[in-house]
Amino acid sequence: MDLSILIVNWNTKYYLKQCLDSIFRSVDGITFEVIVVDNNSSDGSAEMVNLEFKQVTLVKNSTNFGFNKANNQAILLAKGTYVLILNPDTIVMENALSRMVRFMRDNQDSAALGCRILNQDGSIHKYFRKIPVLGKEILRLILPERFTLDEAKTEDRDYEHVHEINVLSGCCMMIRKRVFEIIGMLDERFFMYGDDVDLSYQITRNKMKIFYIPDASIMHFMKGSSRQCKADMSVEAFKSMSKLLNKLYGNPQRVIYECCAVVISALKVVYYRLISFIQRDVSAVSERIEGHRGIIRYCIFGDKR
Repeated sequence: MDLSILIVNWNTKYYLKQCLDSIFRSVDGITFEVIVVDNNSSDGSAEMVNLEFKQVTLVKNSTNFGFNKANNQAILLAKGTYVLILNPDTIVMENALSRMVRFMRDNQDSAALGCRILNQDGSIHKYFRKIPVLGKEILRLILPERFTLDEAKTEDRDYEHVHEINVLSGCCMMIRKRVFEIIGMLDERFFMYGDDVDLSYQITRNKMKIFYIPDASIMHFMKGSSRQCKADMSVEAFKSMSKLLNKLYGNPQRVIYECCAVVISALKVVYYRLISFIQRDVSAVSERIEGHRGIIRYCIFGDKR
């Protein structure tokens, strides 16, 4: 079998159905399977897959195991030469996956592959970035993302040609299955974020290459699951970055990062408290406050494994 398409789902029934429809509508010229791992959704996602997509292998978890652990379940079941880790809030464009498989076949030095990702309005979603470093991540705690993200500095023309990249986008990652025999399985300490950076780092650290091709496209609706509880997900994103810095550079950098985060988050809680007195719609401000409180709690009391 050429390709195993792995989708981890949590309460994104509407997006998941669109995604599966697009796969079976658009994939041609390759043999493939689809494995959906449902992390104990309460919105009828698993029932929908059982009813409408009987050709899909469905794994139903009794709790939310997170992204990496659920993907590891699917990787162990996968029969394909290549595996595609795909978010449920995506739509696969015509022949995209066939072109990605063809590139991997024709370029044996490619360990992993990313594609063109489109936003809902058809614009290019920019995702080329470097492995994170401590100084830049501290700045990201302070400044808006548009000033600190590597991807924000890329241009549309950077996405028009085939080239090597440093980090894949977690919403669509094609990997040779045998790569996992070299780097090991996905690190299950990363619950939801940081998985793409860690996977990319493990690949390049082992002297293997990651490529990007522009003639295969998906559309990504962005944060189908994480949109459901923004404060919790902001804490999860922080936790993943802390764990990533610890894994890449050692515990001292994690400690520095978390100490800075406590100070910065405390100041932001005060700031947003003041804002809440003069802003009519306080729901967004309340979410930000709760997110920063969650970061402080994690830094002081959280499990650092």
